[in-house]
Amino acid sequence: FEKNSYHNDEKPYYELSGADDEFGGSDIKGYYVYFGSSQTADPYTAGTYIEHDSNNKQEFTPVDDLSNSSTNYLRVRTIDNANNMSDAQTLFTYRYDKTAPISPNSINVTPFGWSRTNNFSFTFDSGFDEALYDSGLLEYQYKFGGTSTDWDDEVFSTNELIIEDIE
Repeated sequence: FEKNSYHNDEKPYYELSGADDEFGGSDIKGYYVYFGSSQTADPYTAGTYIEHDSNNKQEFTPVDDLSNSSTNYLRVRTIDNANNMSDAQTLFTYRYDKTAPISPNSINVTPFGWSRTNNFSFTFDSGFDEALYDSGLLEYQYKFGGTSTDWDDEVFSTNELIIEDIE
């Protein structure tokens, strides 16, 4: 996942690593992990405890369902075997958007009707994303014909498509 960008996975999976009890300390005991909408929540009081795994790769998947169009924070506190606890740190910001965008609802083609040319220009109303904190439109994709389920691999980001030399 890319930090502070939109995703549509309702149950993101994280691997935590890199914790260290420096200078001959008592070693890592575990982690308090919080994943939710508060950017200031204390993982010790609002999170889940995960015991340290000696392979130095801690796995975490949030158990609560995410609210659509929400921003969520992965916050962690590390505790050692002497019960010393680190300050809370936000390791990841996850923006969740599960609402599909609205497709364009009209299209215009030039030339209109039957034509001897195999060059066409298509223009259409822009689609939009109506989620509360909309992630925006990334791209459009198209297909020709009414029976094929295959979509063209070409994607584009404007509301105009020019196709030349259709066979």
